[in-house]
Amino acid sequence: MVFIIQQRVVDEILNLNTELIAEAGRDDLTGLMNRRCWAERVIECEQTHPNAASSMLYMDIDRFKYLNDRFGHDVGDQALIGFADVLKQSLPEHALVARFGGDEFVVFLLGHPSDAFALSETLKKAACESDLAKLGVAISVGIATTREGSNRRDILREADHAMLQTKIRV
Repeated sequence: MVFIIQQRVVDEILNLNTELIAEAGRDDLTGLMNRRCWAERVIECEQTHPNAASSMLYMDIDRFKYLNDRFGHDVGDQALIGFADVLKQSLPEHALVARFGGDEFVVFLLGHPSDAFALSETLKKAACESDLAKLGVAISVGIATTREGSNRRDILREADHAMLQTKIRV
């Protein structure tokens, strides 16, 4: 009898621990992975597919600060949730997506670079057709792809830079 009770306690602790680990890797507002969890998953993916072509998309919501300042943080939160929903509905199952911080989101995608460019257009179109358009916001996307000798941090930095360049052109 004591063994059965102890086993139930151990099982409950293990279940709670699993739930806590999963919760620690999620962004509370959007339900997407957070930055730390995303980085861990990208490393796992790179180790599993060491020679695979991959790309990173770095995105943010245009005029997000204005939206927050003009209409309040509740409306800003709705924009973040709305864009997260666009990402969840539009991304392929194998894509790794996270809210990186503030209004910044990242996607790691295995496959040919043309897949990332096509996905970027799909995401921009989906955002324009979503409730985000009612808020008067759009998204900017920067893309960088792996090449021989590149590392994850360099590619992420290049995608961020590419995203900033798209904002300059707008």
